[in-house]
Amino acid sequence: MIAENGNEAGREKMRGKRSAISGQRSEAEGMRKEKEIRHMNQSKQVLVCKRRLAVKGRRGAVVTVQLFSPIRIDECEWRSRIRIEGTKLTIDHSIPGLDAFHSLTLALQLIKRILDSSGLVLTWEGGERGDHGFRRSITDVFGFEYALKLESLVAEQDEEHAAKLERQYKLKHRRSPVSTRTRKE
Repeated sequence: MIAENGNEAGREKMRGKRSAISGQRSEAEGMRKEKEIRHMNQSKQVLVCKRRLAVKGRRGAVVTVQLFSPIRIDECEWRSRIRIEGTKLTIDHSIPGLDAFHSLTLALQLIKRILDSSGLVLTWEGGERGDHGFRRSITDVFGFEYALKLESLVAEQDEEHAAKLERQYKLKHRRSPVSTRTRKE
């Protein structure tokens, strides 16, 4: 409950701060500040990971996804930068969050959305055809209790599927009973 209240308090503080900021600045000033933050922090950000995705039906075509380290903007805002380039995609975006983990989580969710909506069939090295390797995560946008409920449902489905696979494996690899008769001499 503490985490929920702390997280919600942080969100409210961030929302309030944004409302105050947006009320004080024009849209042009806001865009200018965003560019300044991006420029200032790009030099501080370190490339954390990079993935190359093959594009189905386009020999040699590649989409590159990059995720950079989060940077602290102020006491209640961190930003993680993503860059996606290749085959009609050129995206360089900074994603805000309440802390570094929040920013990284939101960045990964945005990457998945962008790739899914690109209309391209993308495959990462080692993945199955059409698998870009970015998975949906459980959101906390609707509150902590709702996120826990979804996690519980996913865990239940995982356990059921694992049990089914285990039963199939045992049936397939069942040994025939060994004869317990002894030979008469």
